[in-house]
Amino acid sequence: MDARHLVLIRALLEHGRLHLDHLVQLGAHQEGRDEEEAKRDIEVALVELVQERYVERAPLVDANKLESSTSGKEGSMSMSVIKAKLEEDKEAAKAKAHEERFRLPTSLQQVATLLGKRKREGETGAFVESEYMHLMGPDKEREVLWRVNCDEFHRLARHEMCIDLVCKKIEDAAGAVLGALLHVSREHEISPTEERTVPVSAMEMRAARPELVALG
Repeated sequence: MDARHLVLIRALLEHGRLHLDHLVQLGAHQEGRDEEEAKRDIEVALVELVQERYVERAPLVDANKLESSTSGKEGSMSMSVIKAKLEEDKEAAKAKAHEERFRLPTSLQQVATLLGKRKREGETGAFVESEYMHLMGPDKEREVLWRVNCDEFHRLARHEMCIDLVCKKIEDAAGAVLGALLHVSREHEISPTEERTVPVSAMEMRAARPELVALG
């Protein structure tokens, strides 16, 4: 996370929820740049924050308020079937709400695509305007509100405490293994208090943290 990311995080913490245009205004002012000049860099920074789950859409869809598909059918179903169906609906609603939290508007999806392409090709430096020539017209979702995802910061703080404890109680190598495990399993976590664990292979852990290869 660099200085520009921190500027956006600080702005969201101070104001609570902001549109992209407001983030551009605040970011450009903080950097002492013209808004049009800073716009692309700030869009890229926002996409990176959303992809890493530090920032999310607001307001969220409340999974607990989504209507269950069992509504009105209870009389023809056994209690065990109803319970199973309600649990299935709850998990599906949570997954849908989680996906919505980090869904990028059309224009930012295209920024994300360009960002991924540049990373794969090893390109660095600021984006040039010619890279945006294919972007579509006005974004219907430009009024999306963004906010800091506090769950992610709570999760990271908890992970750091767990790793630190393992390092102290066992050794640094064990802490590195735990850190890799938490890093890989993070992609599968929907809430900061997941009830179910996700199996992770040693190959996935080594791919995420190449330094583990030296540990054997």
